[in-house]
Amino acid sequence: MNVIAIPEQNVTLVAFHGDRKPDQLNKLLVDTLRQIKMALESIGLPSTQFSSVFKPYGMGHMHATLLGLELIRIGDAIFTANFLNNNGVLREMQPALLLDFCRSIADSRNPLFTIRFGGFRKAHCACTGFDLYEWDCPTGKSEFHAFNRSAYEGTFYAFSPGAVMLTGWPIRLNDHTSFTRQVYGFRRAAENCGFLDKYHSSEKPYWKDDDFYLRLGTLTRFPSNKLDSLLEKVRDFLSSMPPLCVDVRIEHVSFVYYREANLKDIIREIPLVDVLDDPTLIKSLFVDWAKDH
Repeated sequence: MNVIAIPEQNVTLVAFHGDRKPDQLNKLLVDTLRQIKMALESIGLPSTQFSSVFKPYGMGHMHATLLGLELIRIGDAIFTANFLNNNGVLREMQPALLLDFCRSIADSRNPLFTIRFGGFRKAHCACTGFDLYEWDCPTGKSEFHAFNRSAYEGTFYAFSPGAVMLTGWPIRLNDHTSFTRQVYGFRRAAENCGFLDKYHSSEKPYWKDDDFYLRLGTLTRFPSNKLDSLLEKVRDFLSSMPPLCVDVRIEHVSFVYYREANLKDIIREIPLVDVLDDPTLIKSLFVDWAKDH
């Protein structure tokens, strides 16, 4: 719908930014980057050209987006852009409600989510029509589908040119075969607080964003046949590994006011635990943004 342009300098809620990564996740990121380079070499790209084709983020800049806040200013008021661009309405932000929701999880001493990476069977999704509204994937025999992709297809994907993504999904604690949809639930709950997920829209009501995706870097323009081969090789690696389950806790999450969406250049970062102790911090972050816009 794209009613209004979104300022590039903006605010997001992320997990695992900087050094807030468990060792097992760091290892998976390193292993996946190695597989990308091996895949590029196997499809005939000289190692001297790797850096011109795939530009990985630094380990500290790799992060998972829980909720893009995408602020816009209209007159003296600020709103989130996604409600206007995706659904054609303005909604007042209520960050206190979002913090209350996060605080209730923190008080339970449970993780926000437990995310499973890898170990998904090789399958391809061709679902259409009403099948898109369900989690089941009858056409591909995948564990589930999301965004018209099977779990296998969603574990790793890239746009040429554009972002390179590694994805996991929330599971029940101690059961890597039971998918809870908690990330989608978190994003849906945020809608009641005036924050709309960028992939949820009136035009595609069947999209249910449950992806816990980490941006690994960017890809330049790349021949489509070679891109398909790259994707399959890295997906096969992820499919063959035992499932890796990673807890996402309150202390892993932060609000970030950034100059660049890759978070290489940030203006201010506030850990969620600090905001829960002092909710005025999020108000001050929004005030800082408003002063700059």
